[in-house]
Amino acid sequence: MKIALLTDSAAGLPEHLVDQYRISVVPVYLCFGNQMVRDGIDLSPADFYHRLRLGGLHPTTAAPSAGDFLAAFERLRNDGAEAIVAVLLGSQLSATFEAAWQAAQLFNGPPVRLVDSRSVSMGTGFAVLAAARAIARGACLDEVVAAAEAVRERTQVRFTLETLEYLRRGGRIGAAAAWVGNMLQLVPILAITEAGIIPVTRVRTKSRAVRMMVEEVVTATAGRPTIAAVVHAEAHDEAEQLAAQLQARCKCNELYITGLTPVLGAHGGPGTLGIGWYHADEPLISTNFFS
Repeated sequence: MKIALLTDSAAGLPEHLVDQYRISVVPVYLCFGNQMVRDGIDLSPADFYHRLRLGGLHPTTAAPSAGDFLAAFERLRNDGAEAIVAVLLGSQLSATFEAAWQAAQLFNGPPVRLVDSRSVSMGTGFAVLAAARAIARGACLDEVVAAAEAVRERTQVRFTLETLEYLRRGGRIGAAAAWVGNMLQLVPILAITEAGIIPVTRVRTKSRAVRMMVEEVVTATAGRPTIAAVVHAEAHDEAEQLAAQLQARCKCNELYITGLTPVLGAHGGPGTLGIGWYHADEPLISTNFFS
């Protein structure tokens, strides 16, 4: 069976993995007033963050439509897909999953299986990658879905921000809303969960926040082989330093450094720095860096 794999742009997978596994990506939208641009297509990350720093009209985000997903399903069918697996941005954070579900009901073609990643950025990307590798080794449809779901259950995401202001503007602040207004100079550590974005703790400096996130990964993985990613919004040097700490402290099978896609940067803002990780089942083979 020829199984096609699809995700949305919020997964933020490094481009070489998208190309290697021939993953179809449906873009989420950024809206500057009446101007709508496609994430990862119409505006480069560098141009986006420059525009964000200039201030003015703050961008909002919009999920792909059911029509966008339907068109993607039809393209995959026309390319010979006998089944489609879509691993998508968490339904607690966006209407993206709902739009894909609607499209699947309208689709006249091979079976479509949807996986709610319950996460974002590489929290989604790891589940996509697990599905891609299952397809590459010849797994059946149920096995591909199970591979994505198994990684989803083990994946955790933590991140720290320069400010909560961008989350507040975008309406995604959730349980961290109580922190707005009394942050002073404190730096937040936040988590992505099934409940949305939730606060973990607050510390005095960003360097302290980074150390605490690394310690959490070390404790959670307990010396087991680990797959991890550092995600950043225009914080290249900090991302490299964070990756080096993870490499030194954890047994990383794979370690990625990737930029935060603009549709997520609109909520996190410049300087956002995060870690996604899960412990791997397979034995330790090698450690690799990818930007």
